[in-house]
Amino acid sequence: MTDEPMTRAGLFSLTIPEGWSTEEFEGADAVLVAPVVEGDFRANVVLTSVESAAPVEEALRVAVEAAWRQHPGAQVVATDVWPGDPEGRRLIFTYPVGEADQLEVEKWVWATGARHVHLSATWTPPQRAVVDPIVKRLAATVAIVHDSEGDASAPTPSRPEPDFRGRQHMKVDGPKIPRSALELLATATRSGRVAMSALRSADGAALVEAGLIGRFGGLTTQGQDVCAHWARPTAAVLGIDRSDGEAAGSLSAWFAAGSVLLAAPHPVGTEPLADGHVVVWTTSASRLVAAVTAWMGLAPAPAYADEDDIVFTTGTVERRLGNAATPPPPGSGAHLVGAWERGWTAYDIRTSQGLLPLIALDDGRWWRRRSVPDGEQLVPMPAAAVFEAVHAVVLDALLSPAG
Repeated sequence: MTDEPMTRAGLFSLTIPEGWSTEEFEGADAVLVAPVVEGDFRANVVLTSVESAAPVEEALRVAVEAAWRQHPGAQVVATDVWPGDPEGRRLIFTYPVGEADQLEVEKWVWATGARHVHLSATWTPPQRAVVDPIVKRLAATVAIVHDSEGDASAPTPSRPEPDFRGRQHMKVDGPKIPRSALELLATATRSGRVAMSALRSADGAALVEAGLIGRFGGLTTQGQDVCAHWARPTAAVLGIDRSDGEAAGSLSAWFAAGSVLLAAPHPVGTEPLADGHVVVWTTSASRLVAAVTAWMGLAPAPAYADEDDIVFTTGTVERRLGNAATPPPPGSGAHLVGAWERGWTAYDIRTSQGLLPLIALDDGRWWRRRSVPDGEQLVPMPAAAVFEAVHAVVLDALLSPAG
């Protein structure tokens, strides 16, 4: 950080990160621009303010609604409380740009009693590792002061935190086929055609109906695009096993020349596919993080009180995942008993770098499973932490595909 702050009298004071520059932009109180870190997009921070006497909870609701309205395809992955004086709120969302690019936004909002102040940071997925820590330090040190019209001694009454659950669901366009048919299609990767004998099978018929092969076994253009992702033995980058005790399935991803092929059961919150079927689609490498987190149903959720670092004897979690009627362990607190009665879904994210085991509850809570000497722990994770963990795993997978 430099020693020179940027200020606007009576509203804010923030410190300019070292190497960053300032720019003028109509309607903005301050604009900071990073040096190019990765690619051509320059990460930036924009500070704006608007007149409003509404509390910070309303400022958050308006900011989330604006993200959906202003950025078609935006996925809001997390909202949370940001400590300080005044206390703020943070939201994280990601949205597509152009044909293949993706941008991520981390935004903070504060309510002074007379104004809403917004600090919005934008970057590309590969820039997150470098830029995010800088921006978090910036947000933690920005000083928001009360306007002269506001009354710092009489804070605006708070309201319940807004609930955004159920407001966004992933839409995937692509052929829907049995997973076994995908394996049959892979046999055409070298020859460009499926054996005639296989055409008479149910899987062969499914590939023809989906438009991936022709009536005589040759690959269609769409089939060629799919098979191109299997040309290299190191193409597989990611696998996610999903199980809720009643249904199980897995997402698979293969990377080739900037494009990622995915095959997966239905995204969370959407109509289930026929048993054993997957939807097949492609996306860009830049959009893979967004595709994975949207498929998992990651979204803002109310804050919950959880017992920290809950320890179970080995096998307890597996029994609960396999049978919702499994009683909670003896001595469980009220919070755990309540969570035990919710719906659970396990996500085991596997890459060449290892395993990230997560559990999602149907009320929006997330836990990370961790082995300990006496059994295993369920460590509560807010949605923002889940996004950051999945983000890191997915980008590492793209850089280090399985071999």
